[in-house]
Amino acid sequence: EIARKQTRQNIQVDLMIKQTSLADLEVLILCGGLGTRLRSMLSDQPKGLATIGNKTFLDVQVDELLDIGFQRFIFCVGHLKNKIIEHFQTREGGDFLFSEEDTPLGTGGAVKNAESLIKGDRFFILNGDSLCHLDFQAFYQNHLNQEALLSMVLSQSLNAEDYGNVTIDSSGKIQSFQEKISQKGGGLINGGIYLMEREGLSMMPSHFPFSLEHDVFPHFLKQKKCSGFVVKSDVLYIGTPERYQKINQLLNSSHS
Repeated sequence: EIARKQTRQNIQVDLMIKQTSLADLEVLILCGGLGTRLRSMLSDQPKGLATIGNKTFLDVQVDELLDIGFQRFIFCVGHLKNKIIEHFQTREGGDFLFSEEDTPLGTGGAVKNAESLIKGDRFFILNGDSLCHLDFQAFYQNHLNQEALLSMVLSQSLNAEDYGNVTIDSSGKIQSFQEKISQKGGGLINGGIYLMEREGLSMMPSHFPFSLEHDVFPHFLKQKKCSGFVVKSDVLYIGTPERYQKINQLLNSSHS
């Protein structure tokens, strides 16, 4: 009888997982950076409002997320934040909220600062200056299967030294992070897309500013509950004039 009840409970849990919709999950978009390397091409615009064809970069990102079912977005804004707020506060199609910082908090500090706006038990985090295409539903399911505290999208790259790389074991658990290594060669790179359990917020530093990559992820790694999700897609990043021009060409050709 006990075994039968347990089986029934397991089936119910499986059904609940399968029925989870992306619309129930929040997306934090980190778009508060200074964008100093791209400033010569942006004038008085924040990096996320750099134009790709007839859209802003953030609109390209949000449009793709809306198309696959996401509904609730939290923009972590800082530098020139009013321009992003003005751009999205009248937009329809989803719920757009803003977590504001008056001084730079770092990527980790920006996530921590948004805590009061986060409703769910887990949430996605995206860098607001990069794109990497993937099956978000499969990424979410893998996160649950791995019972991960943090899951990270990883892309296979021939130039891992440009980004820093990540190593995983045969089960997909992350073993190490290496930021911007000096030697050339391929490897798995951070795709700039994460899925994190809410409990991770309480494990973050209490001081600002702090970084996800340098201050939070290594701490999570010690818990041995960081999972990697490998995709075949490239990471498209607009952080430099050269990469901005490249992504403009790629996205313009794909949308034409």
